[in-house]
Amino acid sequence: MNKFIAEVYVEITRVTDDSGYPDLVEFALTDTDGRRHIFHDKLPVVSAEDEVKPPCAGALRCHIIGEKENSYLIDTSFPDYVETDGEEYIFEVVKDLVIKLFPI
Repeated sequence: MNKFIAEVYVEITRVTDDSGYPDLVEFALTDTDGRRHIFHDKLPVVSAEDEVKPPCAGALRCHIIGEKENSYLIDTSFPDYVETDGEEYIFEVVKDLVIKLFPI
């Protein structure tokens, strides 16, 4: 399988700090088991908008490192080094949540 840079759908759940620029947000990714993984990072990591009104959709860049019939194994540590609060960065997600951007 060719490896791809992609975007995975996330839900921006709240703004955690809007005192500076850029805003800091909390967002969640849901894996194939239905488990929600929580992240905290800068708004531009998941949105091209300057402001958001959660809950709303976002997109997190990732690296597709594996594929099954209905899912992808993704790595959120590349290209932007984003991980959950629990330092997780490898997830299996349904293919419908992922848009391939370009091969690497």
